[in-house]
Amino acid sequence: MSTVYFLVNSEDVSNYEEKESLTIYNRKTTNSHTASFALIDPPNEPVEGYEVIIYMDNTTQKLFAGIIVAIERATVATGKYRYTLSCIGYQRLFDRYLVTEDYSAGETHQEIISHIIANFTDPAMGFTANNVTYSMATTQYKFNYRYPSDCLREMAESESCSWYIDEDKDIHFFNIDEGATAPLEINDTTLSTVIEQFRVRSDYSQVRNRIYVKGGKAISSPTTITWTGTGTQKIWTLPYNCQDVTLTVGGVAKTLGREFVDSDDGTKDYFYNPYDRTLFCATAEAAPGNGVAIVVSLKYWYPLIVRADSNASQDSIAAIEGGTGVYEYLIQNSSYQFREIMNHAGGRELALHAWPLVEGSFMVTDYYGFKAGQTLTINITGFRFNGTYQIESVQINSYGNSILSYLVNFLRAYNAE
Repeated sequence: MSTVYFLVNSEDVSNYEEKESLTIYNRKTTNSHTASFALIDPPNEPVEGYEVIIYMDNTTQKLFAGIIVAIERATVATGKYRYTLSCIGYQRLFDRYLVTEDYSAGETHQEIISHIIANFTDPAMGFTANNVTYSMATTQYKFNYRYPSDCLREMAESESCSWYIDEDKDIHFFNIDEGATAPLEINDTTLSTVIEQFRVRSDYSQVRNRIYVKGGKAISSPTTITWTGTGTQKIWTLPYNCQDVTLTVGGVAKTLGREFVDSDDGTKDYFYNPYDRTLFCATAEAAPGNGVAIVVSLKYWYPLIVRADSNASQDSIAAIEGGTGVYEYLIQNSSYQFREIMNHAGGRELALHAWPLVEGSFMVTDYYGFKAGQTLTINITGFRFNGTYQIESVQINSYGNSILSYLVNFLRAYNAE
């Protein structure tokens, strides 16, 4: 049997912990880890802000690490108190300062997170980024007085990644398939010997299997437009909001000015307005003669859009529901400026939503090592949803004599491809 130890402000108070008072919530991405427990008449009164470390058998098997944020004091006898401690993980220390920084497209998550740690966290806290394993080039991020954890949360959500701060103040930021492996898999053997109260629930109401990703705008290659003079026409409509415009009339280069920017003082032959999308003769310029070629070369801005499909998901749904089986969805992010990033965003959306969402839970007793963010394998004979899942949260409760139960919640879009 393992032994649970409690350190409060580096003092071992294990002998003062009220039995069955410990509850730990280990979460990823959206919420900090939390812990609560009670001490009966410890030698020194705990204080808000003290560091708390809870571990098993040795200091490498940490169940929780963070600080006290609230204390409830209750009298249990004359001069004797019960202190119920509410603790939160190191995210509170991580969020001491606000981030005011613009990060350009193309920087990696490792670079951005390392910069946030170096410039927007208290150096005395000692945060590191050794487990930032997701290395895709990012889109542009603009953080205007945002907590560091909010910045990481936004990046994780935009990339369908996960993140958390571990018990050693190191940042983990990773792809859904890159988490550490859970200490056991769920199979026929573990179901009959270790796993209790195993359940799963599937839901396909969120399925979308054709993704459109609309990003920002890109500049085109030079495009040529040709009109034929009539001898009287002096104004033409450009098909695009344009730039880098050049003009020849009858093979002769003409001097172009911009309306409302350049003066119609005889130094310009023609003018164009990129917003009204018009091209017209200067006051002193005659209309091009009948049959004369008017050739415009220009570049224009166009919206970036890509499409991603899961044909297998569409075919599977079509076989059951009929029709095409297509369910469409739009992602809009004007900061997307590279097709590579947009294709990745569409692929990640399909990975998460092209198939039914399967969530479940189970319990184990005295089986150390389960943490949010780990990958969990299910391999049960005849089970429809065998595969790899991600642990979303772990709730740990004590039952006296250092006996701990773990309620593990997991989630994954079941991928039949």
